[in-house]
Amino acid sequence: MPFVDSWHVGAVCEFLEACQTRQIRRGVINIPPGMSKSTLVSALYPAWCWTLDPGERFMCASYDVSLSYRDARRHREIVSSEWYRRVWPAGTVSKDQQLQEFSNSAGGFRFSTSIGGKATGRHATQRIVDDPIKPLDTMGGADTTRKRLKACEDWFRGTWTSRTQIAARIVDICI
Repeated sequence: MPFVDSWHVGAVCEFLEACQTRQIRRGVINIPPGMSKSTLVSALYPAWCWTLDPGERFMCASYDVSLSYRDARRHREIVSSEWYRRVWPAGTVSKDQQLQEFSNSAGGFRFSTSIGGKATGRHATQRIVDDPIKPLDTMGGADTTRKRLKACEDWFRGTWTSRTQIAARIVDICI
């Protein structure tokens, strides 16, 4: 599918640049489905960050681990490409590394999981949560939606937020 530019792409990129420089440490991107937010934030952004600081450590989650792996695959394809390897060798990874977790030679890594999934043993400098709640989980009425939101919040405040190494440098992006 060909790239179609629009004002929101520039706005998302400007926001992400502010996250990378730590001018913004917590933020939410809320745009309609199909507007490339997952591609921009979960695939392209970590690859771009590794061009500037290949030691960045990413933890990425979604309501469904298959979505986390989809974006991890996109990220890994970029950073394992011949072009990327030639221009930014410290940020490259081999294509045979697992989608759940892969790392580069500078100590940077990407760990992918799901909401409610495991995240212990890893300490990130940036955390990305893409689609934390399945859309159908919000259609069961107020009580069902409240339960799903509470479960997501408990995981986020418990497991997820305890996984930082340098709290002052952490960036949380929810899309």
